Amino acid sequence: MSLLEKGQYARTQRDKYNRIATAPSLSPEAAVAARNLARSYAAAVTLYEKAVEYERQVNDPQSQAELMRALGIKPLL
Repeated sequence: MSLLEKGQYARTQRDKYNRIATAPSLSPEAAVAARNLARSYAAAVTLYEKAVEYERQVNDPQSQAELMRALGIKPLL
């Protein structure tokens, strides 16, 4: 699974547990558990989004060139 797919899965799970947590027929204990799962998946979504952005930056030739210039590294030809 790619980072994008994992992020999408986490978003789906977050939304699912948010819906479950608000179900009126749910016991208070189950609602708390569902809310906690939704919060965990929300944190995972944030981390996957950051990871995807980092991956894009690392794979961007312009970013690599800027990093090499900043570090004083001359590119190999």
